[in-house]
Amino acid sequence: MMHMKQLALQWTLNKGHLRREGFDLVIGALERLRRACRPEYFTESLARHYQSPDSREPEPKWSKDQLLEVLQQLVHTQEGFLIRDELCQKIKQSVIDSMIEHHLLHLRPRKEFSYDLPSAPDNNAIVTPVSQADLYAMRLLLQEYGKLPKPTNESKESGTAQNSSTSAMRP
Repeated sequence: MMHMKQLALQWTLNKGHLRREGFDLVIGALERLRRACRPEYFTESLARHYQSPDSREPEPKWSKDQLLEVLQQLVHTQEGFLIRDELCQKIKQSVIDSMIEHHLLHLRPRKEFSYDLPSAPDNNAIVTPVSQADLYAMRLLLQEYGKLPKPTNESKESGTAQNSSTSAMRP
């Protein structure tokens, strides 16, 4: 419900125009991923010095290249998930676990938590983006680093034309 209120507020403030990359959830996810590209951020953060030693998050165990490789695999997958064991074979298990602990990835341990993904395997844990906003932010980050082609002006214009035609249909 909170996200719907946020969306409605942004829709109103922007006079009926809303770009996905301008939505607060995407901006927040993109900033978190940008910080994750600098794992030292999690150890140098000022907030870390003021926290109780018991409540501190563990040290990140990934490098920028490892993070970008995992994000690239997630963005390119057609199923919407990666099988955790296969990912751990390509990249160390401690790295994947660290990304999950820092909420960069979401672990779904069993099929019972994957009904929205019909092709999910019955007996393997899977890894997904935390949300759809995170998936879109992953695409934007990969575009920033040149790992994914940026959309052409032609596709942007067609998206604008679709948005304006749907807004014309509203009462």
